[in-house]
Amino acid sequence: MSDKINVDTRKLHTDLVTIQDCLDQSTIDRRNIQNDYQDLIKEWKGPAADSFNTKFENSDSKVKSMYEDLQKKVDSLLDVCNTFETCEKNVIALIG
Repeated sequence: MSDKINVDTRKLHTDLVTIQDCLDQSTIDRRNIQNDYQDLIKEWKGPAADSFNTKFENSDSKVKSMYEDLQKKVDSLLDVCNTFETCEKNVIALIG
């Protein structure tokens, strides 16, 4: 078993930026879906609309929670990445 971990911080940082971009785009897409939903619900009335409304809001709440959890994980990983990068810079400065 190895007693070290190799971390390519540049690759990690690039991957995290890519993930963040995807999250940002997905958030925009989710807002567009919500806007379309709001337009639909204004015109659609009755029991089917009420049922759809309840299910949509429940699903949307779950998706929002998932996005928030993913954002926290990305933020945490970015913090770790920054810590690794700072550590690398400090080591390079020490061994010059």
